[in-house]
Amino acid sequence: MQIELDSLMPKPLIEVFSWHSDIWRRNVCFESGKRYQLDAPSGNGKTSLINLLCGLRGDYEGDWRIDGRSAAGYDPIDWCALRRRRMAVMFQDLRLLPELTVDENIRLKTVLTETALTPAPASMLAALGLESLNGRTVGSLSWGERQRVALVRALSQPFDMLLLDEPFSHLDADNTGIACELIDQACRERGAGFIMTSLGYDYPLVTDQRLKL
Repeated sequence: MQIELDSLMPKPLIEVFSWHSDIWRRNVCFESGKRYQLDAPSGNGKTSLINLLCGLRGDYEGDWRIDGRSAAGYDPIDWCALRRRRMAVMFQDLRLLPELTVDENIRLKTVLTETALTPAPASMLAALGLESLNGRTVGSLSWGERQRVALVRALSQPFDMLLLDEPFSHLDADNTGIACELIDQACRERGAGFIMTSLGYDYPLVTDQRLKL
């Protein structure tokens, strides 16, 4: 997968944009198999970019393309197919279903994508210390526990590109390290890449390029 940004700018940022950015209003290319960390303070459009790239918002100027095809030409069916097979997302607000259990939230993803992948969700949950919480509803968990569940869910599907919006914001150093290992393993197994937003912190995760958003 190749994602090309061509002078892209979310409309809500147009009036306030005044900082140097390696992304906004630039020509940028992201490629599968490569790893990108995008650093920015709050308010510079990290979540806006992730939502644009997975097709959840279209209020932007400029253009961007997936494998040469303009995103403006994608319809809802195209976006659904893309998110099932080629693009996994971990949202900053997680978007888990609080009334469902941990297991049900993850199984919903694997059913929709009609796939079973390694490492199995159970082994990822165990690595993150969540195995005993598998039968609990997500709404009863702490935010840090939910963040780990959301990561496992994102890694439990096929993808060429993984989108991560501040994925470690509520994790301690130990769990951040384990999460980084799982991301690294999942990307290596698939030959995939990731685009990860951050407030500018350093993580134990190798990246090919670090850009300022």
